[in-house]
Amino acid sequence: MLRTIFYIAFTLLALKIQAQQRIVITGTVTEVPENGAKGRPLRDVKVYVENQPKSVVYTNRNGRYILNVEYTDDVRPVIVFHSMLHDLQKREIKKSELRKSGGDTLRIDIVLDFVTLPTVEVSAAPDTVFGSAEVSVSDFQFHGDNFVMLVYEKRIDKGSKVIYTSADGTLLSSFTVPDIAKELYKDFAGRIYLICVSKVYEVTIRDAMIRLLPVEADHFDRQIRPWVDTTESKAYFSNYLWYYPEFDYFSWSAKDSGFKKIRTVIDKPLMELYCAQYKYVSGREKLEAYRAQKATGVDKEIWIAIWSGFPNSLYYHPLYAPMFVQNDTILIFDHYTNKLFRYNAENEPIDSLDISYHIGPDKKEWEELLVKDVEEQVIYAVYLKGGKYYLKELNTSTGEVKNVYKLTYKYPERLKIRGGYAYYIYRPFESAQKKFLYKEKIR
Repeated sequence: MLRTIFYIAFTLLALKIQAQQRIVITGTVTEVPENGAKGRPLRDVKVYVENQPKSVVYTNRNGRYILNVEYTDDVRPVIVFHSMLHDLQKREIKKSELRKSGGDTLRIDIVLDFVTLPTVEVSAAPDTVFGSAEVSVSDFQFHGDNFVMLVYEKRIDKGSKVIYTSADGTLLSSFTVPDIAKELYKDFAGRIYLICVSKVYEVTIRDAMIRLLPVEADHFDRQIRPWVDTTESKAYFSNYLWYYPEFDYFSWSAKDSGFKKIRTVIDKPLMELYCAQYKYVSGREKLEAYRAQKATGVDKEIWIAIWSGFPNSLYYHPLYAPMFVQNDTILIFDHYTNKLFRYNAENEPIDSLDISYHIGPDKKEWEELLVKDVEEQVIYAVYLKGGKYYLKELNTSTGEVKNVYKLTYKYPERLKIRGGYAYYIYRPFESAQKKFLYKEKIR
């Protein structure tokens, strides 16, 4: 009896050992080489065993990974390599490879190719919203179903008008600009402003008639431009300054008039270079910066960077990390941590998602522009390839790209999106035609 029990126990132990075996798999993940160059090592590629979600590791900055794998003789392990920018790749481990490894270590190097999304070409020709033989459109804003446009005859610095048109392009009224106009601007509340070289005007419309009301430029820069968007109970703003590589997003509550900081955006490598300018100035300049710091509370290194003109140099690039309110969710696209941060209506963090549309193979074509469809709540990343705009629809639940749309005309200007249509200004190359406002269906 004892011998039988011992035999059964030994058999079960042997079966268990046979059923559960381990091996260490290591290797390097690189991308497909271009122009004969060696493939670049890929960092943060997710490596795991299929159907074993807990067995996850990530490649390091050299593309290296080490994965502990459990397997049985009956089921061969399948290793999955996943990167947002590249095609998913699966690698089944063969029995012959397991035998050769001696149950110790197996090396598997993988080359990943870039993800190629299908491009949807718009078949219908763009429609003309407004066109004239006398004036060109320089800028436009939506005003309900109608449009406010900035137009000019020959050159905008030689005279311009603000016009008000219906949805079908019928001219309703116009107003001559008493200054050199630059652009139209719409604030978080939907008010439209005309920004000129020396003044700012609020564009008011009553009974279809346009009026321009002067606004103090300092008031506009401090009290209007910083505000980003609103919800039913909160408004959002930032302390962004184009010449400083860090800024914060805040919310303001209508219930208690309280302010809350939501997130800080910073380009750390640029900030290091920004502050390093302090090292290269004279002792006298350092003393002046110290005095400015004592008087204003602004760090002396910041004063030196500004005085030296560093923000106007080739080494400086203004930050672009926009915030959008999408239904009841607050979205911050932080292109310096490669994350999409999501917050609920109470400004509580929901999660953060990896984003890579701005760092992939199309990085050079990205216009550093995200555009929101103000009606359908869809956000697009804008790219310029061969003179044409490509709109990449972003999935804000995953951070990935859903679809790609190509617009018809080359080098469009002042792109805006509403109701599944792209609106933009365009004039055919080497044509006598004035600049028209067009709309083109993208969805």
